[in-house]
Amino acid sequence: MLKRTLTIIGNIILVALLVIGVFIVGSLLPIKNNYKILSVMSGSMEPAIKTGSVVIIFPRNSYSAGEIITFKQFNENKDVFTTHRLASIEEKDGNKIFKTKGDANEEGDFEPIEPGSVVGKVVLAVPYLGYAISSIKSLPGLLLIIVVPAVIIIYEQVKVIHGEAKEILNKKIEEKKILNKKSRSKKIIKKPRKTKKIDKKDNKKTKKESLKIKKVKKSVKKIAKTKRAKR
Repeated sequence: MLKRTLTIIGNIILVALLVIGVFIVGSLLPIKNNYKILSVMSGSMEPAIKTGSVVIIFPRNSYSAGEIITFKQFNENKDVFTTHRLASIEEKDGNKIFKTKGDANEEGDFEPIEPGSVVGKVVLAVPYLGYAISSIKSLPGLLLIIVVPAVIIIYEQVKVIHGEAKEILNKKIEEKKILNKKSRSKKIIKKPRKTKKIDKKDNKKTKKESLKIKKVKKSVKKIAKTKRAKR
């Protein structure tokens, strides 16, 4: 019972790891308007999005005030992603600008955001999964999510193959036992036939002896008749 429970738990973990891995790999593909999976490692959006959550982001053609969006900013020679709520949409010099604010922050973000910097709208937030995703996105974590399921799959397949081979071997052993039993039974059945042959030989001997006895009796009768005739 315990072994079965552990197997079920292991299979669930394996499936979960594979699903997460597929989603992460899919988000990294260079496809236009592809979804993104990011980790939120700050508490600026609590309680709506907890620290350590994973957010799934889909790009949209238009955005409305009140939606949670993720936007990209260039900071220290690298792109920094921020997930905040779109507080308002304004126009400046004929162009739209987005003003954002974290739910847990008292004031809005200092710099307005251009629509081109928006990555997409947050459609799903999974609490605390971000800690795992952050480690998976590193090289050791990515290797772990690939190697561990692969090892589990190979181990399960080896177990299945070993079990099947054992069954085939046991079947062959059973077949040999059955054949040996049949051959023994045939030998036992053949023995009476030998006795029958011996009986036939004995019958032939007795018949020959009886014929000899008859011949002797006949010759004795003839001798007796000749003696009587002489008298």
